[in-house]
Amino acid sequence: MLQVRLNANELPLVSEAGFLTDESGTFTHLSRTLEHIHVFIFVTSGTIYVTEEGTDYRLNAGDYLFLHANHTHFGKQPFDAGTSWYYLHFYKHSDLKQTALELERASFITPLRYYDKHLTLPKTGQVKHRYILTDLFDQILASKRDGSVKQSIDAYQLLYELYLLNQKSNSNAYPLIDRVYELIEDTRGKATGEIFSSTLHLNYSYISTVFKQTTGQTIQQAKNNYLIEQAIKLFRYEGLNVTEASERLQFANPYYFSRVFKQVTGTSPKQYIKQQLN
Repeated sequence: MLQVRLNANELPLVSEAGFLTDESGTFTHLSRTLEHIHVFIFVTSGTIYVTEEGTDYRLNAGDYLFLHANHTHFGKQPFDAGTSWYYLHFYKHSDLKQTALELERASFITPLRYYDKHLTLPKTGQVKHRYILTDLFDQILASKRDGSVKQSIDAYQLLYELYLLNQKSNSNAYPLIDRVYELIEDTRGKATGEIFSSTLHLNYSYISTVFKQTTGQTIQQAKNNYLIEQAIKLFRYEGLNVTEASERLQFANPYYFSRVFKQVTGTSPKQYIKQQLN
């Protein structure tokens, strides 16, 4: 198992967290099987040796490893002298969501179904800038005084940061994705394939394929999201009705506008105005 999956809409509920140092190099990892608990290890100095399900792992400073729930892990040899590490024990999520979370900009309104996804994290890897995780781990340890729920919230932040680092390090697409979003905003949602192609000096088919693979949505869906965000602002701050907002945003007609609005938000614009603004 080379990946760890966590539900996006559930906290990683913390069982235990801490920071340890083996000054003399006499500690060998315990042999154990934790039925319902994942273990996350992040090494800050020295070397940890641990084996899980027949695979040996050597973790140096900056390396991390997830040890899976219900998998036996143990040490075959002592840690190196002066080894220091953070650890986090958290309960596994029992019913994993089927759809993977994709990075995308938050919409003005996020439908509930968006959160019905999972995060995918590599089982092991290295963090180039260690302070990113050490600061977050220190926050988890400091929040112990505020209770286990606060620790679990901070643990989610740490694991989500690791998810972001992994996503961005494994893809060269993010500068292109940012430019697509900028063009959508600069053209008020009206950028055409020709505009994308000529501005970015790339074939539109390539741009749209990379965008879909990276964000999980099409460029047209991103444009629709932007336009509906603007529509909601017009409802909320200028008091426009459905027809007026449709015309301001240059939709073909109010019926098409209403259809797109419902696709994005899950409710019709009339229902939204009635429920949210009246």
